[in-house]
Amino acid sequence: MDPLKEASKNPAQGSATGSERRTEPRYNFADGARIFAHLGPKAFQIVNISIGGVAFYSDVAFEPGTNLLLSALGMIALDVEILDCEMEEVDSRMMEYRYKVRAKFGPRVNGYQVYVLAREMYLQGGGSATPPEAVIKPDPGARR
Repeated sequence: MDPLKEASKNPAQGSATGSERRTEPRYNFADGARIFAHLGPKAFQIVNISIGGVAFYSDVAFEPGTNLLLSALGMIALDVEILDCEMEEVDSRMMEYRYKVRAKFGPRVNGYQVYVLAREMYLQGGGSATPPEAVIKPDPGARR
């Protein structure tokens, strides 16, 4: 089974028109997935990924344009630039909020790193441990 094919069965949110600016498909992490991006001692739950970027939940706000170096799975460095940070209500009765942060990958993030995250997402969702056949290939037009 291919984790990217499985993830694509859950289509990307939004459409390619209007406010949707994404050029690559987005792969959502299953509820309960225990995959986090780390910035120092803070852990942020990853919501979704694509070849171009990542979205995660945070308890702190980030300014657009901020550059961060996150780590994931203890072995993957994710160089990101914050695109936007939206406050979301978690529990209106308790006045609990969190931020959904969207970031684009910097030049040091490669397709293999994104593939490893997609594979882990797939395995945590109950997928087979059999190696997938497909490989994410970086955009040939991208700067290296």
